[in-house]
Amino acid sequence: MTKKLVIFGDSFAEGASEKSWSHRLAAQLNLPTVNFARIGSALSFSLIKFLEYTCSANYDQEDIIVFNTTVTNRVYVRSMPQDYIWRYGPMTDWMTRMMRRSEDACQKWERENFESAMWAAHNVYENSINYELTKTVSLLGNWAKVHRSNSVVILPGINATPLDKKLCENLISPDDNFLPLFSGNTDLLRVAHYEFRKESDSIKCMANGDGRVNHLSSVNHVCLSDMIYNVIIKNDVTKYNTNMFVGNIYDEYNAELIEKDAK
Repeated sequence: MTKKLVIFGDSFAEGASEKSWSHRLAAQLNLPTVNFARIGSALSFSLIKFLEYTCSANYDQEDIIVFNTTVTNRVYVRSMPQDYIWRYGPMTDWMTRMMRRSEDACQKWERENFESAMWAAHNVYENSINYELTKTVSLLGNWAKVHRSNSVVILPGINATPLDKKLCENLISPDDNFLPLFSGNTDLLRVAHYEFRKESDSIKCMANGDGRVNHLSSVNHVCLSDMIYNVIIKNDVTKYNTNMFVGNIYDEYNAELIEKDAK
């Protein structure tokens, strides 16, 4: 097989835009890309895709893997009708979807399973007993120990609970081919917010579809790809520092300006 850059994660990693950090990183590494990231995906979905891929004929023992982590209370089960994940957020979000005139297979699944999914989100995935991040990253670390010729980078997209993040920092350490970036001060969600002078404008931007690629401006895609590249090439997690990202790019939410930056 051919050595590749393989991406797993949610909307901070999805897609193949030429302006995305993953596209640029692949060019820097001179590798083709396989991207399994999906908008709104759960950790469990990304982990399933990782295990399926690494057990497939497409896997190469020299692949470079970037696993973008996400919030831990997203729900995923096999009965969902599409190959991406539903996140159960505020009730108003669900009600808006339910008010649509036409109902596709995904909306039908939501209508029929909403109460069960909400119960799981509030109880099984409840933050005080949820250690999905620690468990997922621990599994990836053990996998990397067995597969020494691969490199595995853990990129925090949306941090889990403070306790879960602290457990990762205290219990999970870098190795020659295992590069968890939890010492980067913050997660990519905070970086996305810091691009605006007011966090309220960032929230408004995301609520309106967010014209930015992967929720980041073009300049921060360059920062991100450069840092990950140096982490991989130099085997040094300290090359990732979220203080290096550019903040206060947008004075206010301006959809037209943001979309222009993304093109």
